[in-house]
This record gives sequence, C-alpha cells and structure tokens, in this order.
Amino acid sequence: MYRLIFFLFLIPLFYSCSGVSDEDYIEGQTEEGFEDGTYCAEVDYYNPNTGSSNTYTLEVEVSGNQVVQINFNNGGWLDEDHIDAESLDSDGTCTLISDRGYEYTVHIIGKDCSSTDESSMDSEVQEDEQAITCPNCGGEKYDYDEYCSSCDDELHNTCSECGGYEYGINGGVCESCESFYY
Repeated sequence: MYRLIFFLFLIPLFYSCSGVSDEDYIEGQTEEGFEDGTYCAEVDYYNPNTGSSNTYTLEVEVSGNQVVQINFNNGGWLDEDHIDAESLDSDGTCTLISDRGYEYTVHIIGKDCSSTDESSMDSEVQEDEQAITCPNCGGEKYDYDEYCSSCDDELHNTCSECGGYEYGINGGVCESCESFYY
C-alpha cells in the first residue's frame, strides 16, 4: 500500500520535471509555432558592408510562424519589399537578409514591447544607407566610392566648357568645344 501511494506521488512529480511547461512558452506561442500577430523581439543588426552591428529591441510582425516585417519607431519598416520572410524556430529565432545585404537576427522575447531602441537603430541604418547611396543620383555605390560607377563615369566624362557628356574626356573638353576653341 505504501508503495502504491509513493508511486502515485512520484508520477506527477516526474511529469512536471520532464517536458516543456506552459511557462516556457511566450504568449502567442503554441507547439506548432507562433500565432499571427505583433511580438517584441531582440534584433541583432549587422551590416557586412561597414562591419557595424548592434542589438535592439523592436516590434516584429509574424504570419504563418514567419517574421514578415520589422517595425521601427519612426513609422518605417522592413517588409516583403526588403526582406524575405523566414520561419521562426522553436526558440523564436530566425535570421533575415535585407535587399541591401544587412543581416537581422530576430529573437522573440514577448508579446508586447514596453520600450524600444528603434530611434538609435534608425539613425545607424540611415548612416549605413548614406554610405552606400550615391549623392548625385541616389543609386547604390560601394561605401568606399564617392559616387556610383554611372555618375563617376558621367562626372569624369563631362566637358569642362559646355557641360556636355562625351565618353573618354576625363576632365578635358568635348570634340565640339575643342573644334570651336582650337
């Protein structure tokens, strides 16, 4: 009889120590993944073009257990136009790559964000984007170049007299101006 009582006492204790408890789940998380909605996440940002990185607390949108959008405090966001949706693993983590090659490792930490660091991330992302944005035409450039290759060619192939474009000038004058002046 004592063995039966002892055994009945051990079964609930054994099951409570094994497996995952409800407390291990984040609100909105099920055994199949995360329900659709907005979640608070730690986002590790890395820009391979400049080597800059940081960790921020941001809101993310989840649909079909995939992170489909990262929201910024200034009203901006990264969505399917800039990132490919990625599935969350059982820990609530995934890595997204933006259309500019930036890496965002997202780790869901809860349902709601009480405060976020988005404004500092916004300025860092803007600085990185300025480093790879041509100041002449707004196109993409390497961060070590002053202008994109198209504008660089155009600026180096512009006639110093009339401002016309002719390939191969390299700071001189075009054929029209050369024949007019010389």
